[in-house]
Amino acid sequence: MNSNLIYKQLNMFNTKLFRLLFTWLLSTFLLSPLWAQNRNCHYKDTIFNFNFGTESAPQDFNLNTLKNYQRAYDPCPVDGYFSFVSHTADCFTGDWIKLPEDHTGNDRKGRMMIVNASNEPGAFFTILLNGFKHGKVYEFSCWLLNVCRINSTCPPLPPDLQINLTTMKGKKLASFNTGKIRQSYDPVWKRYFGVFTAPDSDGSLLLTLVNSTSGGCGNDFAIDDIILRECYPLEEVTDPPVPVPNEVQSISKTQTPSEPKTEDPKNLEILNKNLQKKNINTDLKTTTKIKISPTIKITAPINTTAMPEALLKRKNELIKTIDTDEGEILIELYDNGIIDGDTVSIFHNNKEIVTRAALSASPIRIIVDVNKADPIHEFIMVAENLGSIPPNTSLMVITHHNKREEVFISSSEQQNAKIIIRKKDN
Repeated sequence: MNSNLIYKQLNMFNTKLFRLLFTWLLSTFLLSPLWAQNRNCHYKDTIFNFNFGTESAPQDFNLNTLKNYQRAYDPCPVDGYFSFVSHTADCFTGDWIKLPEDHTGNDRKGRMMIVNASNEPGAFFTILLNGFKHGKVYEFSCWLLNVCRINSTCPPLPPDLQINLTTMKGKKLASFNTGKIRQSYDPVWKRYFGVFTAPDSDGSLLLTLVNSTSGGCGNDFAIDDIILRECYPLEEVTDPPVPVPNEVQSISKTQTPSEPKTEDPKNLEILNKNLQKKNINTDLKTTTKIKISPTIKITAPINTTAMPEALLKRKNELIKTIDTDEGEILIELYDNGIIDGDTVSIFHNNKEIVTRAALSASPIRIIVDVNKADPIHEFIMVAENLGSIPPNTSLMVITHHNKREEVFISSSEQQNAKIIIRKKDN
């Protein structure tokens, strides 16, 4: 072979190697402001653990408001559907990997979430999380598996997921990407993780998991053990962290926190029991038609002497104000995320219209007429309990003039949540 050709090939190889090395150094050190800080973290407290429970004690979720996905009860859901199952077998003539069990250890017939991609990219899981400490560092992690088997009947699209954390007001706090989740012939679960800092102003965060790949052949996956943990600086911890396992991949390529010590199975069992959901009567539907006396001015103060005790003794925080045209407005109130036995009372302009109703996947429905005579409607949600996972959380869906708005609500024994719907000034 010509010596000049050999030299050119070696030079090209060295150039490519240098570029790869430079890119790795750049992403690891220059683009990682939290890199050193995260290495000093020990993630020992589990704040949330979503493992979907077991067949006998399911951890259930209300995901009825998803636009591109619906729930199925089949181990082999079709396009645009998801299931919570303990196993899969012979899905789509063997195109999917056979999964004899979920990822969670030490459980019997434990469940996982199986997602068959919709034709359009979109969210397949969303939940409101509470209880974060202001300014503290947390780790998000989950275990994922591409269920499309290598050498299936078509070249499958790889799933590519995005994990978003936003505040109640919609401010994006963190966004992680998994990148393309590779195929395998047998089940190979992989852990993906990222690190974020809780905001100083709000302890409630909305977690949304999005499938960024369009549907088609493939793009199907399983997810299990969604866990959020708090960071403790190493100088505050006496026991050293355990090294990171091999099958772990960061979903934030610029951040590499250390893997914590595996939780005690007894502690996991206690946590799982605390997270098991009570069966809610899905027939508890309330539809209320409201007719009230006119309110003269929007800014007119409410007569506090007529306010019920539940509104006087607690802070009534305004969550959202919606301006709308005249006409009937449909309001639907669901339990948000995990169905955990939350109950609420609802006040409309200081009058109780719903008393101690259980929140579930079936909505409490209210119809209100916004017009010149009744231009303002104030709704206050009062938590009658905190469910099995405090605080009391709900999702309000407001439909008006072919427009749909979602409001995530959190209330406690000290604070109510207020929504105002008022007529636009035309």
